[in-house]
Amino acid sequence: ITSDRARAYIEPFLPKGVDIERVAAAVRLAIRSDPTGKLGECTQESLVLGAARIQQWRLELGVTAYLIPFKGKAVPVAGYQGLCELVIASKAVRYIEAREVREGDAFTFSFGLEPKLEHRPVYKNRAAITHAYCIIHLPFGRKTFEVMSAADIDAIRQQYSKSWKDG
Repeated sequence: ITSDRARAYIEPFLPKGVDIERVAAAVRLAIRSDPTGKLGECTQESLVLGAARIQQWRLELGVTAYLIPFKGKAVPVAGYQGLCELVIASKAVRYIEAREVREGDAFTFSFGLEPKLEHRPVYKNRAAITHAYCIIHLPFGRKTFEVMSAADIDAIRQQYSKSWKDG
């Protein structure tokens, strides 16, 4: 990551006050923290390009974006927090809340002309997740929300995740 060639890819995207050593440390930490050990087997070029892409997105490696091993290459992926940051940075959205609903929580929602969502969680509840939702705070004080069942989320994960079986 600190070689001259790698610097040429990464440094143009670094925000002021962030140096290449911080990015290199984040990559090393990601490799060391990977429970599969597969990230350390990825090509050096893919690690550099993945780290550069995450810097280009203005996200934080290991916090809002991640390097995911896939077929010997490190693939940059924005986490949901990173996607939220990108949408907020676009000024299309002011704030995003994401929540999980667990068995035993009081949870109702309805759509239509007057949409309504009400969730009263039972704190310290570690029961199974039944739903997830996000509330999107739009400009001018408007809000909207989206709800998905745990089964729908799992079906999407199985359909689109390239490595869902690997954890």
